[in-house]
Parts: sequence; structure tokens; C-alpha cells
Amino acid sequence: MKTTASRRAFLAGAAGALAGPLVARGQGARQKVRFAVDWVWQGNHSIWTYAEDTGIFAAEKIEPQLSRGYGSADNLTKLGGGALDMALVDPNLLSKFNQDNPAAQAVSTCIVYDAAPSAVIFLKSSGIKTLKDLEGRSLAISEGDATWPLFQVLCRINNIDVKKIKIENMSGQLRDSMVIQKRVDASLGFFVTAVINIAAAGVPRDQIGYLQFNKNGLALRIMRPQTPMRSAASCAGRSRAPKRCLAIRPPRSPRCSSATAC
Repeated sequence: MKTTASRRAFLAGAAGALAGPLVARGQGARQKVRFAVDWVWQGNHSIWTYAEDTGIFAAEKIEPQLSRGYGSADNLTKLGGGALDMALVDPNLLSKFNQDNPAAQAVSTCIVYDAAPSAVIFLKSSGIKTLKDLEGRSLAISEGDATWPLFQVLCRINNIDVKKIKIENMSGQLRDSMVIQKRVDASLGFFVTAVINIAAAGVPRDQIGYLQFNKNGLALRIMRPQTPMRSAASCAGRSRAPKRCLAIRPPRSPRCSSATAC
């Protein structure tokens, strides 16, 4: 697959710092694997473009069809419907997805992040210091994003009344802008992305605040089932104790069972 010049330029800086991704060996001719990352192209996705650009996939007889994603929920839906072979998703959604879709079970095979980056992001000028402070304030969310259902669990753990929060559902691309413009008090998302975006808009770093889910009572745990794929434990530069992983459809075809494209 050809990558665009803009994406190459955007990811080049991050690629050099990453170890070569580990993939399971394919057999015979190059196998096409339809794979989507979880969101728009960002530096943390460079492990896949790096493998493509340096010929690692080709050496393993894999022909990846890489594409951006539109959130974990959307990726899981496409996996279940057969539109994707593999995808980067929040594995904490797998249990509910598999319960609701017994004929299209997804399994996790590769750990990517060492801590869940899900968080409530806000400007410190909003006065938000704890999760309880969200009551009576507005919160930008995207229903298709994994942070929304997890946030509702987080609220139950911390005795937060979600009904007292003004929920503003919108596209993920708008959430950071709404916080910057103070049109909402806070938003849900990955702090590793949101903080960079807000700071890039001119907001001083020390004026940006966030509350991570896993530091406020939502201790996310991953149970990885046994699969016939080789584990890609060193994927994403030898990730440690991660909270997110690759999800794939069960091995119903040669390309699913022979390649862990990470």
C-alpha cells in the first residue's frame, strides 16, 4: 500500500525511536490484511507505517491495507461485519461486544499501550479538580469512542451523577476545540493526544488539566485468550503491562490465523 507524503512526514519523527514490530510469519504468497488504527493518523501509529515503509511486512509475506479508524466501537462493528480483518481497539469493550455479538467474537492478540490514556481533559481555569466537579458542568463526548461507556462506569465507581452533567455529543475532531474555546468545560479523550492539541493551539501546558480513568478508581484489566497467533509482546517498542491491544476476528481464514500485523 502507498502512504501519502503528508502522513509519512507526520510520522517520520516518531518512527525512528521504535523497535521493529513483531509479526507472525505468513505462508506462500503475500496475504492481504485489512487493518485500521483507532483514530486519525498520529505518531503512536508509526509502528505500522514503519513496518510497511521498511519492508518488514513484505518480508513476512503480508500486504497490509492500512486505514485510519473512527473509534474503537466503530472498529469492532467493522470487525464483526467482516469489513476489517484486524483493528486497534480498546480491549475493555470486547466483553460487551462479544456478549452482544455471539456469532462474531473478537479476541485480543497484541498489547500496545502500558497504561490506558483515557481521561477527562479540561482547562484549569474551569475550576475542575476532581471528578465530582463535573456535576453541573458541560462535557464533550463522542458516543462511538470507547471513553464514553468507560466514563459511565467511572462515574458509578466515584458516585458521580451523570444526569447532573450536561453531555454534548459531537465529532471527536471538535472536542479539543470546544475546550479551548470554553464552549464546554471538559471533554473525554486520550490525554496523550488532547494535551498536545490544546497546547499547540497556544494554551500554556501548565494550564491544561486531565483526570486519568485508571488513576481514579477504574482499574482496567486485560484477559488475553489463547490464540494460534504468535504473541506480539514487543510490539510498539516493547510495550509493558498495556491496557490496549489489537483485536482480530477469530481465525476463520488463512490471513487471520497466520498474521499478527502489528
